[in-house]
Amino acid sequence: MTCQTCTHWSPKQAGAMAKHRMCPCALGKPWTFFGPEHLCAKHKEAEPDVVTARVAWVNKSTAKGSRT
Repeated sequence: MTCQTCTHWSPKQAGAMAKHRMCPCALGKPWTFFGPEHLCAKHKEAEPDVVTARVAWVNKSTAKGSRT
């Protein structure tokens, strides 16, 4: 029930914030970004293939961040 699994979380709209794993919510203000573990009452489950791709993206970006 986190942003990472929500249909409203928009990684493709994150721009430069994507390197911090922060993405905007389609329901929120365009300047507000949330991390993948953020909880929200308006959560709507994304399609399983979308969730799988996001998990891979977050894990990949986390691994890169730990090396620096």
